[in-house]
Amino acid sequence: MSGTLLPEADTTRLTSLLIAITVAAGGWLLTTATGTTRPALAAGLAGGLLGLTVLIRDTETPIGTAIVTLLLPVPSLVGLVALGLPVRELVGLAIGGEPFVRPLIGQLGVTIAVGVAAFGVVATLDTGVGKGAVAELWGTAVRALFGIGVTLAGLLVLQFDAVTAVPIPGIDGSVFTAFVFQPSEPPVVVVTFWLLWCLLVGSLKLLLAVAPILELTPQTKQATVERGLSRTHSALNLTFGLLLALTTGAMLLALGVADLRALLARFPAAFELFATPGLRRGLVAGIGLVGVGTVLFGGLQFVTGRVTDTVGSLVPSLLAGGSAVAVAVVGSPLVPRAVDRVPETPLPVEQVTTALTPPGVVLAVLAVAVALLTLVLALIVAAGGLKYIPRRTAGSAIAAAGLGAGAIAVGIYGVDTLVIFVAVATSILVWHMGERSVTTRAELGPLPSVQLEAVHTFSALGLAVVGVGLAWGLYTNVLGRLAVSGGTLVGVLASTVGVLILVSTLRG
Repeated sequence: MSGTLLPEADTTRLTSLLIAITVAAGGWLLTTATGTTRPALAAGLAGGLLGLTVLIRDTETPIGTAIVTLLLPVPSLVGLVALGLPVRELVGLAIGGEPFVRPLIGQLGVTIAVGVAAFGVVATLDTGVGKGAVAELWGTAVRALFGIGVTLAGLLVLQFDAVTAVPIPGIDGSVFTAFVFQPSEPPVVVVTFWLLWCLLVGSLKLLLAVAPILELTPQTKQATVERGLSRTHSALNLTFGLLLALTTGAMLLALGVADLRALLARFPAAFELFATPGLRRGLVAGIGLVGVGTVLFGGLQFVTGRVTDTVGSLVPSLLAGGSAVAVAVVGSPLVPRAVDRVPETPLPVEQVTTALTPPGVVLAVLAVAVALLTLVLALIVAAGGLKYIPRRTAGSAIAAAGLGAGAIAVGIYGVDTLVIFVAVATSILVWHMGERSVTTRAELGPLPSVQLEAVHTFSALGLAVVGVGLAWGLYTNVLGRLAVSGGTLVGVLASTVGVLILVSTLRG
């Protein structure tokens, strides 16, 4: 697929259009039931833009990679806005002590469902979604996040004194004071101590990997130095594994497996060592210095010769970091107005803004947004690796999964049971159309007869309607007797029965 203008679609063009219409109808049903119109529209836009970036990335061209790197913050920010809208409206309920868990699950679930379904619709235009295209985009997103993160870390270093002065609600001190430099709680002391050592050794591993030691060694001594490097690598790997095990063990102890207070009381010298502020500051400084050295030596490799090995990794990071700085400078005047619209929360929003400065706030928001997008892509990649997403019909399967998740969300929210049945039917209808279309496209090409597509679509639609009728009849005669306050149990049971009936009906 390398060098092509657009990837190959996995469904026929008419089916992609029908799936888009069906998903739009299902999204409208879900948002009408929960009242999440604006968040769902934003999520749908974010999902569509993310699908577009996958299509561009799957062209496997250098210009495509550069464009995708510059576009990544757009669906990230739109998706963050989509998630923030329902949360912003429900903050008042949480502060007022009113029930908010079910509305939060319902509205956030529908928002995420619409975004996933919209991504699936666009993904029907690319067979590569089920064959590694999302994994490639995930790799690009990770490198872009690294570039943005390094830029943000540089600003935090410059603003270190201001950031350490920002208090945490309910905790005496700032984030750095309470969790890094002077923690007081035994679980925090132990976990952060070993975690800092893990980060330091991991940074040393990266530094050793990019440092041009062999390149600067005389040829007569390269064999000896190479053996020494190999042993050092092995020692660092062993040390990192041991420290990771200690960190994991400390986390398990902190979760209540053992009483850390009593354990550390028996070894006061160890507790004093773990909590020593000077040692902790030294570890943080070491991590920072090694990180700077890694960046410098990585840049040196890029300039002095290892272009083919490093250009693919460095270009997304450099582009993302540079564009993030530009966006931060341009968008900083909007920060005060955005802060004024933030609802009252226990977090010291104004102090954080003052500490980070408006450009820093923009950089932080970009980092969070791209990190969330990276997590979403990682989940999609993991689902594909676990065979939950079929390779041949990935787009329609993702769209169907989105609508199915939305059906579960509205069931928990407590909407009318018929809405849940119809949402489940819409989900399976999308999956059915996509699967049929893949076979049709393989046999007849991207433009088969409209009559054949119509027969497949209306037969599937007719079966779905029959399935909803059967499920509704079963609910009104049997499941209605199992109703409980709020309707959540009925929604879950109805969803399950609807799925079973419709799958058995459609699959014959």
